[in-house]
Amino acid sequence: MLLGEDGAPFLDPFAPKAYTVTGKSWVNNHAHVLRPFPDTIPISYLRYYLDIFDYRDYVTGTTRLKLNQARMSSIPIPLAPLNEQHRIVEAIETYFTRLDAAEAALRRAQARLAQYKSALLRAACEGRLVPTEAELARQAGRTYEPADDLLAKILKERRAKWEAEEWARLVERAKQRALADARKADEQASAEPIDDAWLDVSETAYAKYLPKDEKWKAKYQEPVQPDVAGLPALPEGWCWATVKTVGKVQLGRQRAPQYHSGSHMRPYLRVANVFEDRIDTSDVLEMNFDPGEYEKYRLNYGDILLNEGQSPELLGRPAMFRDEVPNACFQNTLIRFQSDALIDRSYALYLFRSYMRQGRFRQEAQITTNIAHLSAGRFAEIEFPLPPIGEQGRITAELEQRFSFVDALEKSLAANLARVVRLRQAILKRAFSGQLVPQVVYDEPAAALLARIRASRTGDDKTKLM
Repeated sequence: MLLGEDGAPFLDPFAPKAYTVTGKSWVNNHAHVLRPFPDTIPISYLRYYLDIFDYRDYVTGTTRLKLNQARMSSIPIPLAPLNEQHRIVEAIETYFTRLDAAEAALRRAQARLAQYKSALLRAACEGRLVPTEAELARQAGRTYEPADDLLAKILKERRAKWEAEEWARLVERAKQRALADARKADEQASAEPIDDAWLDVSETAYAKYLPKDEKWKAKYQEPVQPDVAGLPALPEGWCWATVKTVGKVQLGRQRAPQYHSGSHMRPYLRVANVFEDRIDTSDVLEMNFDPGEYEKYRLNYGDILLNEGQSPELLGRPAMFRDEVPNACFQNTLIRFQSDALIDRSYALYLFRSYMRQGRFRQEAQITTNIAHLSAGRFAEIEFPLPPIGEQGRITAELEQRFSFVDALEKSLAANLARVVRLRQAILKRAFSGQLVPQVVYDEPAAALLARIRASRTGDDKTKLM
């Protein structure tokens, strides 16, 4: 039997796991070999006991726990009569066989639920989960707004917003130039230079620096729509867009030594905090974000965060921020997606969850040493199947209803799996406290067995436990 000196968690968090090895094997200096004397202790009896033994008083070290040979040799073993040891092992294995079957059934059910959730998400994002808006409109004899019109509205509003922001920037630049002219003129007319203060600049003063035509609007870049040639057909009323067309994509702020302290320390989220549809707040760190950076990287309710770097199968794992951590920002190991006001952000979250499960994000990844990276730029270009706005709401409502049922089943399965672990532990505790099998009066007493073991010792056996 092998016993690791640093310990792998089993039923007890401090307990190394015992392994039974058959055939010829070799071990390094980080493992101990335990070999009971013949006809004294069945190897399975010893293994089961060591699986439940509390090693806390026997291990040394702080960050890396060790069980050295001297301490291992001093571990007490509850010695039952030899025949009773065999009965104990037989009873344990009978119970464990049943528990193994129960655990396997529970894990199969977990796997089927996971497959069902993936199938639900895929059906929803392919228009197969609820009746389409086109179908309902025909049945009701009414019209509806197809996704093409919705997308056109989004693009129109986006362009209008860009033009307003760009014009404000041009006006500000014109005011600065007019202010510089005014300051220069005043300094030339005065013997003393004027204070470096903001002067009121009239529109007539700065208008000459503004564009005289609308050529500046030509700088606007329309979002490139995806190449639909290789994409599947969508239901009636749907259309293809890209992620960046229907929302804003942004990478978080880099974590660097200069941000580890400062007068504007704020909490921030990183990969370790973002799970599928869940923000974990058990380990939230802080960095310094000055007011300008805070405004840029501050998280808002409804922002969707995706893992930028992760194991390939979990790349792009998304969750929605719901103010779990007030005034939080985010690191550059996360990508933020802020949906357009005309997009149901819950639908976007379900789509990204489906893409993660399908491996769509992995197709866009760069993989180094088993870690996959999804850049914000490549994420922004991924196709986005867009339903009509009313249909988005029905899809999310249907998914929420079905997922609530699935989540309840998953919690029940997890509770039963935890119960299996507790039952194993309880069986072992009863086994080695003399409560699992009956004692038989004509069994050879353990004292006689111990005497035979002591009599059989020869030489300097470094593997003995007695």
